[in-house]
Amino acid sequence: MKNFVLVLVCLMIALGVYWGYGRFQTFMKKDDQVKETVSNIPSSAANDINAPPESQQGKISGTLGYPSEVIPELTVYAFDILDETKYFKVDTEENQKEFTISEVNPGNYYVVAYAKKFEVSGSYTTAVICGLSVECTDHSMIDVEVKPGKTTVGAQVTDWYAPDGSFPKKPTQ
Repeated sequence: MKNFVLVLVCLMIALGVYWGYGRFQTFMKKDDQVKETVSNIPSSAANDINAPPESQQGKISGTLGYPSEVIPELTVYAFDILDETKYFKVDTEENQKEFTISEVNPGNYYVVAYAKKFEVSGSYTTAVICGLSVECTDHSMIDVEVKPGKTTVGAQVTDWYAPDGSFPKKPTQ
């Protein structure tokens, strides 16, 4: 009798895993069908009509990391530290390890990435500089300064461990 119950439990677990995997595949197919269309309008032009000439703008370049074997598709934002409604962005592909946000107005920014298929965000924080170890509990975002005509390098968007609400909410655009 014990063997029969054990076989029955194993069969139920196997069917549950099979059913769950099928639901996951269906979800992923539907998600792929509703991906955003890539806009030809630069994010800075859509966000700031009074943008300075391109020669006066700068860039932010950095690296991406994610606590998994795969870096998901992301949207990386540079939020103005004085007004988070002003931002610049770039979309990345799966497993892309570097990013550049172009046509950024001079100023100071926080760099935050949002996964396209999940509701998670990561940023360039003091915990990254600390080494992202268990002792690194300060998840304050680091200011990234953009100067006219220059590329600011070194923004490491790898802190995905900050408590909820630590980073700006993803714009609803």
